[in-house]
Amino acid sequence: MYILLQILLHVLRNPGEIRMLKTGYSVFEIYRNAASSKYIQKVYPKFEFHIAKDIRKKYETGDELFSITGNVIFANNNAVRIFVQNINSKRDETGHVRIGEVNAVGLLDEIYHFILREYEEHENPGVFNRALEYINTNLGEEELNKLLFEFVEIFPPLEVYKGKSGAYDYLNSYSGNKSNREVVLEEIILLYFANFNKAAVKLKELFDDNYFSHKKVYQNLLANLEMFLKDEKKFGPDNEDVFTLLKTPLITNPENLYDQLEFVREKWKIILTEKFTTRLLTGKDLMAEDIKFENFDGGNHGGFSGPPTAVPKYKGAVDEADVLIIGKSMYKYAQDIHLEYAEPEQFTVDIDWMPRVVLMAKNVYVWLDQLSKKYKRHIHRLDQIPNEELDKLASWNFNGLWLIGLWERSGASKKIKHVMIL
Repeated sequence: MYILLQILLHVLRNPGEIRMLKTGYSVFEIYRNAASSKYIQKVYPKFEFHIAKDIRKKYETGDELFSITGNVIFANNNAVRIFVQNINSKRDETGHVRIGEVNAVGLLDEIYHFILREYEEHENPGVFNRALEYINTNLGEEELNKLLFEFVEIFPPLEVYKGKSGAYDYLNSYSGNKSNREVVLEEIILLYFANFNKAAVKLKELFDDNYFSHKKVYQNLLANLEMFLKDEKKFGPDNEDVFTLLKTPLITNPENLYDQLEFVREKWKIILTEKFTTRLLTGKDLMAEDIKFENFDGGNHGGFSGPPTAVPKYKGAVDEADVLIIGKSMYKYAQDIHLEYAEPEQFTVDIDWMPRVVLMAKNVYVWLDQLSKKYKRHIHRLDQIPNEELDKLASWNFNGLWLIGLWERSGASKKIKHVMIL
């Protein structure tokens, strides 16, 4: 209460600062310049993962999927899952997306925002305000305003999409302590990188920059912005201009979102906080859980029947063992499976009988329990199995029994257990 009274007294003594209320600043931001440092409260703008308005309607999502305020990332995991289900229900199978892919693209978007926040706050204060002035001078105020307005119309922030604010009012107000014109400029930068990322091609429909009717203005803005940033203060582990810094993961790993996340985690760890590196690891795990073997449909004509069987090779390693991967641990289950067959050949002499065998598999413990209940007596050994049960199997044209549960487990069995629990 004492702090609030001090703030109000300051405003009353300095009426000229009341104008800041009209721009969306909080009371604490008004008092920031006069208060002692222990009373300062930084108010950050919110940046969202933008989706085109028409695409939101097409896939029936009015929710915020990802956003970042300061260094706090928000991910609405339930909304993301529903969104992915809606996308896949309206696309043929070749266009299906995975939750891990959407999460990775959203995570990269929010980390890029964080990198730009760190750059502006700690290395180059006011850089985006100066960038707007530079573009305004080179592009012209009318062209700049036209593009900013069109961006908000096509890729509206949630408050505009839900009708709480119009595009014009949004552009002329503030988010936290930042002009929404600067916020939109930064979102345009992130839109460019989302389209530049070849690994996100299945998701391009969400943020395609071809939706702009003023495409030439958009391209000129980006060219001017890149030129401006090349002359600004350098940043990052390799001391680069910030445009080059953000391009590097996408150029180094152009086709793979998983590798892009790993590049960011390793290369930018001196910039990112622990919570971001944890989110990156979680994002990689989510992608690993999504792994499907789409080229191996088990005869389902486009369906999915699980990971492909590694065809045994009795001499030498399995072909393409490195690509047979399963589970979040990325376990290469076929890498050394050929060793299971590395034993002397001991073929049976019954070679004339084997091609004609019709085999019935029985789990011994289950079968004996079933027989005990059927015959109402304790049957716990193979020699106690009634002959009529064997006669019945023979009448069904079975001439062999595979008894499961009698033998000691093999190394291959251990591998199967390992795969099953991933």
